[in-house]
Amino acid sequence: MRRVFRSLWTIALCVGTAQAAPLACGNGIVTVEATDAALAGAICTRSDETLARFAACDLGAPPPVTVSVVDSIPANCVGVFHCHESRIELLSPDALEARRDDLGLFDGLPPETLIGSILHHELSHALYDGTPCPYASCVASAEYFAYTQQLSALTESQRAPVAARVAPGVPVPKARINPFILFMDPDLFVATAWADFTTRPDPCTHWRAMLDGDVIFDRVHP
Repeated sequence: MRRVFRSLWTIALCVGTAQAAPLACGNGIVTVEATDAALAGAICTRSDETLARFAACDLGAPPPVTVSVVDSIPANCVGVFHCHESRIELLSPDALEARRDDLGLFDGLPPETLIGSILHHELSHALYDGTPCPYASCVASAEYFAYTQQLSALTESQRAPVAARVAPGVPVPKARINPFILFMDPDLFVATAWADFTTRPDPCTHWRAMLDGDVIFDRVHP
């Protein structure tokens, strides 16, 4: 049985990081801590791709962030963005393969795609981190932003498990994108967010509105 939180890749934790000489990526944003130099270089390359996608939509760039490759992360997560600390932790490739059951709708991604996809998700959180929130938490909005960014960066065939669960172009009631579904059924949250996203006529404009705080899915609960 898959764990309830199998697709929740972002959580604030204090855990140990790998001891390695950091590699400053040429993009001036990402610094990588990894014992494998080739992996560190690959993460720099994938971060270049993510930042290019942000720029193509005129979304800006996150503040400088350190990406640490670790062998374990608590709470059934495979990646962690530490809010307000500009720090990301990613599971090593071997550890990721051992946690396939925690990947939910993303468990079919090949190894060479998986870590880059998780990195894209976490860098999206870093970008969203400064967005104004009128409530105690805007976790549903933040995850919507990160998951739709992540899915958009995949190919159509890689998105197939998500697309199979939604009716493209059918409006989604805003109330269905909420923290309760996010925590109780992450796969449903991902599919619902993507279903809503496919109804947006201009994805870049939608993402910019989210970063400006003009589109928020969270609300005050009684």
